[in-house]
Amino acid sequence: MNIAIIGFGPRGLSSLEQLIVEASQSNLTALKILMFDPSDVWATGSAWDIQQPDTNRINISDRALQDLPGREQLDFKGITIPAFPNYTQWCKEQGVAIDKDTAKDAYPPRKQMGRYLFKRAQSIMDILMDHQVVDFIQKEIVQLDWKAPEITLVAGDESTYTVAACVLTMGHLPLEKEERTRLHIQHAKKEQAIYIDDPYAPSIMDMEVQDQNVIVIGYGLTMIDVMRKLSSAKGGSFVKEGESLRYQFSGKEPAQLIPFSNDGLPCVAKPLGKAIDDQFTPPEALLSAYKEGLRKDIETLAEAFTLEDFTGPTASLVASVYVKLHAANDPKEIAAQLLTWWDQRSLPANNHLFTDPNLSAQHYLKKCIEMARGNSAFTLDYVAGQVWRQLHPFLYEQFDHSPISAAALAALIDLDEFMKRYTYGPPVESLLQVHELIRQNLIAAAFLDDPELKRVSGGWELNKGNKTVKASILINSVLNAPDMQHCSDPLIRQLFASGYVQAVHEGLGIETLATAQVVGKEDVPLYALGRIAKGNVLGTDAILECFNREIPRMAKAVLARGKTRDEELGMRDGV
Repeated sequence: MNIAIIGFGPRGLSSLEQLIVEASQSNLTALKILMFDPSDVWATGSAWDIQQPDTNRINISDRALQDLPGREQLDFKGITIPAFPNYTQWCKEQGVAIDKDTAKDAYPPRKQMGRYLFKRAQSIMDILMDHQVVDFIQKEIVQLDWKAPEITLVAGDESTYTVAACVLTMGHLPLEKEERTRLHIQHAKKEQAIYIDDPYAPSIMDMEVQDQNVIVIGYGLTMIDVMRKLSSAKGGSFVKEGESLRYQFSGKEPAQLIPFSNDGLPCVAKPLGKAIDDQFTPPEALLSAYKEGLRKDIETLAEAFTLEDFTGPTASLVASVYVKLHAANDPKEIAAQLLTWWDQRSLPANNHLFTDPNLSAQHYLKKCIEMARGNSAFTLDYVAGQVWRQLHPFLYEQFDHSPISAAALAALIDLDEFMKRYTYGPPVESLLQVHELIRQNLIAAAFLDDPELKRVSGGWELNKGNKTVKASILINSVLNAPDMQHCSDPLIRQLFASGYVQAVHEGLGIETLATAQVVGKEDVPLYALGRIAKGNVLGTDAILECFNREIPRMAKAVLARGKTRDEELGMRDGV
């Protein structure tokens, strides 16, 4: 049986491992796996690129990464593939420091995870390639044709490959350029200015930005990575002074970094360590009742399940935690305030329960930092975000190909994305760095909240009230949504055009069954995992989700179908 895996990032690695696990447990005698990816660095994808600067930090703590599983020893067709340790054990074996201070979580560089993934991939690929079970093909696949019982894949150089099944594991893919993006690109060429649409483009590190203004679209996690590339990665340094940081300039920084977003609010720091984080864990009895109630509602209501069936119980659970932390409050009133916030999607001003959105940029950051340190009373929005983050593993499991409607899951995904400002927040140190660069006026805070962006002679201009600033460099730090119907990747476009796949919901990914097989006009042995299938599942972006329960289900389905096919064909293909 020939199987193709298109995309060799973390999910491609996980898919390869699980296919070998399943093959080793069956009596399958013939297997060939073709791994396709344009990059020759296995398993990292762009997010975990091993060449990126140290300033790009992972926003998952070492404490949370203890749940990233290793690989047990595998035996397939007389081939022994040694076990590979989990992330935490690997770090210890490599002499990479894992912070044991439970009072303060550590957040390693992204490329450290990249090295782990690459070494893990190398440890299985080298053996399987030597035994001709796996081929790695450094090409982009641009077309897929189905003529039962075989899939034909066409690469960019027009070479073709025939397989019995194909697994798509591509992560972040480019979308069709919006009109304003096309205009920025055209304008940059005309004015000899610089527009960068990929915030992780290597060219950012190489730019000469000294004494120039740089406008950054976005004020989230990715903006912080861009900020560090144009400050500390340019030779500057953040020096600890008591509970604060002081930035020492190298002289190579831009005149100003000018980020902005629709609401001008930053991502919120995660709790500093376990002792503070544990305060947001709901009481066990309430948490168990919540989980059991949500499971039952999902099962019994099925397609009648609505967003309100989720937000109501979740607001009550968050309220119970808030009341535990602030003993004098009415939980029903707290829950009602949460529901209003989630419905309106904006922080209420002059409401003592919430972080005041009218605080100055520095004061807002300081408030978030002090809450994360446990030095300030927790606001309701902060409590909600941290409880929600702790619920994520449970929610990801419950809404994995659940019986609720695509529209209901799309509504939940939209709310989950809104809450990511809290649940996927950075470590405290990152907010300290932003705070310090605002204090030093390297980051201009006057334009953070929804300014007007204009294309002008020589570059771009921001206007907010009576303030104006111009720049010849514009960087977009807002990452694409998983809108596969508007994806510009040639293979995804062709799959939609051919009717082999369809969207699970407008603005989301490819519809799949619980086995990850795609839903389309024909029964094609094509499987889609991860971000490109978002909408069938809630969680796709976390590294832990790349090794989740969905991968083994896919592997079982692929090999079961392949075994049936080979029996029907009398093993016509062989290996």
